[in-house]
Amino acid sequence: MTTPLAQARGLTKRFGALTAVDELDLDVGPGEVLGFLGPNGAGKTTTVRLLLGLARPTSGAATVLGCDAWSQAPLAHQDVGFLPAEFALHPRLTGWANLEHLRRLRATAAEAHRARARELAERLDADLNRPLRTLSSGNRRKIGIIAALAHSPRLAVLDEPISGLDPLVQKEFHAIVDELRSSGAGVLLSSHTLPEVERIADRVAIMRAGRLVACERTDVLLGKAVHRFDVTFADDAEAVSFLRRCPSLTAVSRVEHDGAVVRFAVEGAVTDVVTTLGAHRVLTLRTPETELEDVFLRYYGPATEVAR
Repeated sequence: MTTPLAQARGLTKRFGALTAVDELDLDVGPGEVLGFLGPNGAGKTTTVRLLLGLARPTSGAATVLGCDAWSQAPLAHQDVGFLPAEFALHPRLTGWANLEHLRRLRATAAEAHRARARELAERLDADLNRPLRTLSSGNRRKIGIIAALAHSPRLAVLDEPISGLDPLVQKEFHAIVDELRSSGAGVLLSSHTLPEVERIADRVAIMRAGRLVACERTDVLLGKAVHRFDVTFADDAEAVSFLRRCPSLTAVSRVEHDGAVVRFAVEGAVTDVVTTLGAHRVLTLRTPETELEDVFLRYYGPATEVAR
């Protein structure tokens, strides 16, 4: 059995009466990108802080690269790359100077670190020769990504990594993440950009009010989503005939009827619906692509109480 690069078991963090993270069990394996989703206040940031040893758990435990996340944090940090949503590097120093400072703190070999930083800068079109205060937020973000990855970490924890990046740079960043996965590194990717997570994550974990409400392979999670159908039958009579069968199709909901056109949603498996449609004369059948957003919204209601 493969040993996780990061693991939480029963991880809990309370701030007085507020439970920010509640009995969390979570793993990030080698060669895996884990998408970490949840709205503001769901407990994602607190979880990341617990895994990085920046906060002490109330109960439970977390390990990172075989080290206790709290008591052995400095040891684990040697092989962890972290990009926070809001990172602070010295604004008066150039990108190179900031990277060199971080390299010395880690005692990373200079030649390999500088070569990797140069490669990442070229791929992300980052200017390392200007003071950070003169750069746009997107260009500062590029420096943050380089700072997180230049020492070739075994585990990368990336919070909103593509914020402010243009589409071409986003595409290159995704290629870099794919290479990290192929090399055996693990990536915990926290993001509000659902298409990004859908594009690169192997599994998706969804937090709600401090609790983990879903953690599955991306394709499995998408298979549980609500699928939408837009069907044009040969004539109105065929449409009405199908509608009469709908009550027996328990997965069908949100039915709309306009002449020969019927629109509806199906939650979960669509086999019975497709079989029923096959017994009718159908002119066109459209099924808009299911998106991770459809899955994500299943876990959230308008009156959800959240914790952070």
